[in-house]
Amino acid sequence: MVCPTASFDHSQTRRRPIRTMILRTPFAGHQLLQLLPSVLLLLPLLPLILLLLVRPSDAKTPSLGDQLQMQHHQMAAEPGLPEPRAYMPDAQHLDFVYHDHEELTRFLRATSARYPNLTALYSIGKSIQGRDLWVMVVSSSPYEHMVGKPDVKYVGNIHGNEPVGREMLLHLIQYFVTSYSSDQYVKWLLDNTRIHILPTMNPDGYAVSKEGTCDGGQGRYNARGFDLNRNFPDYFKQNNKRGQPETDSVKDWISKIQFVLSGSLHGGALVASYPYDNTPNSSNLRSSAAGRDPIDKAHSVLSHQYGCSKGSAVHPPCARVSPRDPILNDPSNRVCFSFRSVPYRSVPFCSVPFRQTCPLGAVFQTYSAAPSLTPDDDVFKHLSLVYARNHAKMSRGVACKSATPAFENGITNGAAWYPLTGGMQDYNYVWYGCMEITLEISCCKFPPAYELKKYWEDNQLSLIKFLAEAHRGVQGFVFDPAGMPIERASIKIKGRDVGFQTTKYGEFWRILLPGYYKVEVFAEGFAPREVEFVIVEQHPTLLNVTLQPSKRIEGIGAMGAAGVPIGGAGVMGPGGLYRPIPAPQHYRPPVPPYAGAASSDSGIFSTISNGLNSLYSNIFG
Repeated sequence: MVCPTASFDHSQTRRRPIRTMILRTPFAGHQLLQLLPSVLLLLPLLPLILLLLVRPSDAKTPSLGDQLQMQHHQMAAEPGLPEPRAYMPDAQHLDFVYHDHEELTRFLRATSARYPNLTALYSIGKSIQGRDLWVMVVSSSPYEHMVGKPDVKYVGNIHGNEPVGREMLLHLIQYFVTSYSSDQYVKWLLDNTRIHILPTMNPDGYAVSKEGTCDGGQGRYNARGFDLNRNFPDYFKQNNKRGQPETDSVKDWISKIQFVLSGSLHGGALVASYPYDNTPNSSNLRSSAAGRDPIDKAHSVLSHQYGCSKGSAVHPPCARVSPRDPILNDPSNRVCFSFRSVPYRSVPFCSVPFRQTCPLGAVFQTYSAAPSLTPDDDVFKHLSLVYARNHAKMSRGVACKSATPAFENGITNGAAWYPLTGGMQDYNYVWYGCMEITLEISCCKFPPAYELKKYWEDNQLSLIKFLAEAHRGVQGFVFDPAGMPIERASIKIKGRDVGFQTTKYGEFWRILLPGYYKVEVFAEGFAPREVEFVIVEQHPTLLNVTLQPSKRIEGIGAMGAAGVPIGGAGVMGPGGLYRPIPAPQHYRPPVPPYAGAASSDSGIFSTISNGLNSLYSNIFG
């Protein structure tokens, strides 16, 4: 029974608990039942409501731009702090800073864990000081080879004090994995290519290098003082330098994977350099002068020839040169001008007495090397131009400094720049048919970290477009009559004496420009075969070659007029079975007849040329 409102005793209500009042008040109980569903819906929002109620009304969250401005003013007000960074970190927490080996390792491991369907991390060996030589595979098939899809690679930081390439490769990895689902070009590249990236080949050298050092040799070499880009077998000269763990690891690596295309990233210039790096008629300074500064190396050559000591004025070639000597301020003299800031150092081949009394002075004043061209020179020039023209600045061919050479279209033949023995790009090409070029991507060898973002913007498109060139030319398989792949078949494009081999799946690739070609295919136990094909610009040519097994020869019908089996050179094996002479593992260009004589020449021209080559090597990388 509900009591009338008129007889409701308010005095009694005040003495009762509030709970009793609510339950016994007809109006309050009725309203509670109506509001209960709404209250229940608002319960999850209660913490947010309370936060808004207790937050001061005048509080304001600074924007990202305001935060950066505040950080800038704060750092500017404290002179003891470094300069603010002129960039913003990217969304994936890979800042544009230099990463030491531990940080590099953490990034690679984290990326591999985060993107297991696109990346695989492995080590090809260790440096002298025990640091892993990490390689990251970026591909839609990272853990196993995709049949019919080429393998390509980038190698960075072969000289420890040239780390811009090291950081560019880390950002390239980051860009690939984060853009795969949104960038159709990247998706196509990763779906059709296995990309192997070795960010640092010389982690020990990097560990002792100094940021902001644009020149010099600190950190260039490995922990034993060896230049790793002079430590590979050389086709033109015998390289007697003892093999290092880092180069041995790389040699083993490329012997196991049939790489089609490769780029080696360096610093100290802005140019794409292509093989050959060495020539048949040049040799380099021997290890007796290794590890010294460039001037000391030149002294070692001249002291051997003239018997003069450093700083001596007994013989004209040893005369000390004054920093006011005009030749040191003549930009046309590339070598001497480089030492214009070295006060009171003996630069013998730049001295006025040397030039006046010795005709060899003119050699140094007008020094230039001749190009050493490969059978695939057209392709190497094309690959170099692809990188240079997609780069923001390289194709302009502007010299980094007035004392350094300018390169037409931003490319150069390696030997024409300066010859060197034991380089990695020649080894890749001659020994394994891998087309590698050297990419010099920074005028300063170790620029400040705040410049890295600009380097990334300059090189990003080039790094991606260059790898896509692996899909230019001809590709296919070599089979036997049953359709089974033939492994290690030797292949050579007719007229191009550097060959290559098939993989265990019978695959082959060769980068070629549009035109008409003939390919020669040899394999143990099979008759050789020659096939004609055409390359067009739009897409690669697919070419499958079937080899027939060697046949039993019965009678003269299968023999040529001179008694030579038809189908190519060969020998008669047991039981009358014709076996072709096994083709060499890799075709290599014949050594010119004058190469041996030139390498053994110990005359004054050869000796001083050796020293100058070594000097140039240290100045320009």
